[in-house]
Amino acid sequence: MLRGPKPGRWTRYAQFDRPNWIAVVVGLAVGGALLAIGIDEWHDHYLLEARGVVTTGRIVEVQGGKRTSLTVQFTTAAGDEVTAEVIDPSASTKQEEGAPITLRYDPQAPDRVADVKDDVAVGSRWLLVAAGGALLAGTGWAAWRLVSARTGRARGRGRAPR
Repeated sequence: MLRGPKPGRWTRYAQFDRPNWIAVVVGLAVGGALLAIGIDEWHDHYLLEARGVVTTGRIVEVQGGKRTSLTVQFTTAAGDEVTAEVIDPSASTKQEEGAPITLRYDPQAPDRVADVKDDVAVGSRWLLVAAGGALLAGTGWAAWRLVSARTGRARGRGRAPR
């Protein structure tokens, strides 16, 4: 005697195994998030390269840790005083409070700012995009193997019986 609801056609076809599919969903979510963050950082970089204005600012605060970030203060071409955060500054930038820093900011969104010598951030963008893409590809392959192994297609036995 069966207990609980009758499984749907897809779950019978793939012989649904919840822990494996939870891992697939988590892998897709994490891979998609990494890829989206990496693409967003590339987009910010593109906007700063396309319409950014170079200026000199002053470092207000230095925060270390896994990712170094600097709180900087600068004046825009319009004369507005802006305080913003620079994530992953260049290794050659003097990272001390009160030190000058050469920045590139977006005149349309002055809080979008980056160090002109953007060498460290390029590596982190590549890492995010590559890790997200690899995780999505690996999770997609695992999901395909999961379905094909359970339906018999992986071993060439054709379609699973209904």
